[in-house]
Amino acid sequence: MAEIFISYAREDSELAEEFRKQFLSCSYTVYVDKELVTGRFWETELRKEMRKAKAVVVLWSKHSVASDEVFKEATVAIEESKLFPVLVDDVPIPQEFSAVHTAELTPPRRSPILRDPRFAKILGDMFTVIGRPAKLKKDAAAFIGEGIVVAGFVCAFWAFVGFVGTNSVFIEPSLFEGLRQVIHGASASVLVTATMGLSTWPLVVAGISALIRLVMFLKDEV
Repeated sequence: MAEIFISYAREDSELAEEFRKQFLSCSYTVYVDKELVTGRFWETELRKEMRKAKAVVVLWSKHSVASDEVFKEATVAIEESKLFPVLVDDVPIPQEFSAVHTAELTPPRRSPILRDPRFAKILGDMFTVIGRPAKLKKDAAAFIGEGIVVAGFVCAFWAFVGFVGTNSVFIEPSLFEGLRQVIHGASASVLVTATMGLSTWPLVVAGISALIRLVMFLKDEV
């Protein structure tokens, strides 16, 4: 199921493709009619994809305002409260859709459009309308899970060292206290990064930080 459906006139296919690529680069799933499956009724297929999408991006241009198909798709979108119109040419929008606030990306446009400040506004509005991309939500959940597992191992190792340090005559008290502080700092770092759940790189940073602390401690001891 695509989160974004793009409606456009055939003459604007290049611009629609650029929109598709930029939305994909932001981790949204996108549907355009070039993904139609051979042998299926195209109108039925398009309606099905539109109803599954969270937003229908209609590119209003000098071509699409005269397109019956774009008009039909925009009508379905507004009926289901999914219409997300973008004006890409300096033309009047059909009266039936003028009440819906329309984003503007009229010429001159920067290329790629991702460099255009107005497109950044469009992305921000899209985030407000349909929320964070589903892919990012799944990745965040996975990262949080990984972080919790790593934090669990670190805390368990910390507890083990504490047990050995207090019950063994083979570890000097000063050495045990230094190791305890290093592991304590590492576990705290991992717990913090686990709660972030945005990417795996903070876990790498936490690991490097713990390694540096251990090296510095051993150097001082030697």
